[in-house]
Amino acid sequence: MISGMFKTWDTDSDIQLSRLAVAMIYSIMKGNKPKASSLPYKTRDFQVPARDGSLLLARIYTPKKPSQRGCPAMFVCHAGDYIIGELETEEWLCSTFASLGGIAVDVIYRHSPENVFPIPIYDSYDGLKWVCIASSRANFGMSQKVNNVLSWLRTTSILE
Repeated sequence: MISGMFKTWDTDSDIQLSRLAVAMIYSIMKGNKPKASSLPYKTRDFQVPARDGSLLLARIYTPKKPSQRGCPAMFVCHAGDYIIGELETEEWLCSTFASLGGIAVDVIYRHSPENVFPIPIYDSYDGLKWVCIASSRANFGMSQKVNNVLSWLRTTSILE
């Protein structure tokens, strides 16, 4: 039954059942996760404002022992065809990146079809824009090269 859900989305797809299956898989995986104190990274959940005033869930992964020269950074929006996916969906990617010394910011967009096009795309973009702006105010520990790129993005029309 589960194998048939992930072929192609169409009008006959049971989106709620697909979301439930994904949630169950990640719930099982979460049960096998080591204690936070033994991990080489730490996480913090927060909210990012979207352009319409909604708040988007987000999580930042930072190494417990960051490089004194700063860290590479990665912005993540989960996979799921704008229909399924949560913070846990890309946890493997973000935790691996943070374990290797990077900083990952994962922002969750609102799902379709409850949120019509282009809301999920705007949410993804608003998350990236927030990271660019917030990185100048908060010390995320990003490397100078990353900060230079984010600074350039803040000063160009790309983020308008």
